[in-house]
Amino acid sequence: MDEDARNRLLRIAITVLFGLYCIPFVFLAVSAIVTGGWQYADLVLKAFVGFTRTQDQSLALLHRALLPLMAAFAPVAFMGSANNRWASLFMIMLLVAISLSIGLSALLNSPQIVASVKATGVFTTPGGSGLQSSADAALVFNTGMQQITSFFNRTQEALGMYLLMLFGLKATEPKP
Repeated sequence: MDEDARNRLLRIAITVLFGLYCIPFVFLAVSAIVTGGWQYADLVLKAFVGFTRTQDQSLALLHRALLPLMAAFAPVAFMGSANNRWASLFMIMLLVAISLSIGLSALLNSPQIVASVKATGVFTTPGGSGLQSSADAALVFNTGMQQITSFFNRTQEALGMYLLMLFGLKATEPKP
């Protein structure tokens, strides 16, 4: 396999991994639009709450592993001036993903959306909805919202670092 074919395969692999990384954002954005700002709890919102609840298990762990895999491939995949167009396009996609993450984070912090999400009852204790008091319900809700905010903060940070790494690779590349 020649170098161009290898780089092309690596760029395709990075694009697929990036697509997998962004699936939660895209699904959550579509869910917000379809449900009118989460006026009711749909499957996507319920799955997202479960996804963000367990940071060190299953899908959340896979989500955290995708960006380092992409970073490992980047120096080889985007090397050389022939790959400048791909690198530029990928930087734009990273900026769009960061913007989408910031937008969803802001949306989920707006008072109207917080009230809508709270009314859905999507945040419950792991065993079900057997809460003892409204104080317990408020604690579970606030903890759940904190976990979602933390998820968005981590992904924005990781995407930003990847963007800067890619920018640094291209900026320090020797000119022909």
